[in-house]
Amino acid sequence: MKRMLLTVMLAWICIVGAWSQNANRNGFFLEAAFGGIVGKTPQVAFSVDNYNLKAHTLTGTMVSFALGPRFRISNMAAYELVLELQSPLNAFTSQPTAKLLPIGFRFTSRELFANFSLYGTIRIGGAVGFKGNGNVDLTLPNMPKQDITIHSDSSPTGGPVASLGLGMNITTHFYAGLTWDMQYLFKQYRGLKEENCMWGMVGVRAGYRF
Repeated sequence: MKRMLLTVMLAWICIVGAWSQNANRNGFFLEAAFGGIVGKTPQVAFSVDNYNLKAHTLTGTMVSFALGPRFRISNMAAYELVLELQSPLNAFTSQPTAKLLPIGFRFTSRELFANFSLYGTIRIGGAVGFKGNGNVDLTLPNMPKQDITIHSDSSPTGGPVASLGLGMNITTHFYAGLTWDMQYLFKQYRGLKEENCMWGMVGVRAGYRF
């Protein structure tokens, strides 16, 4: 009886170790995410209403795509190197933010049932993005005040970024969960001047590890 119990316990320990290891196994991963834009966003467009100039800041839905290698540290932890491209859905090609997150860690729980476990991620790095639209150089037509101007600045800006995730390993390869992405970009246009803007996305992220 004791021998049987010992055998069962050893088998359980081996199985639990394998469960956690499978979710954090070395490999290359691809991810896609979408969600709502939040935070202090830069201005991206202007409109004129009864000779009043109105600035419009970035709003709507954000989408992103990420890829990178994952390296197992232990049965319940892994290191990730992430390259990500993020942009608003309605202006994907004109207002992208490119990110490199060299500090990334993924933590996985023990299996709750049949290839199902929980995970959490933290990623830190840097980004290059767009400055937005500022008020200089180009005079608006048919305006009573000819000193009101608009200028589109396509020069890049940059700053630190971070990402937090919490979700489920649905299989040993496929996972999905919630994500919060933040970027603090220097000297983006907001109002009549340049400001440091902290904004990002709250949404869902799904991934597949090969």
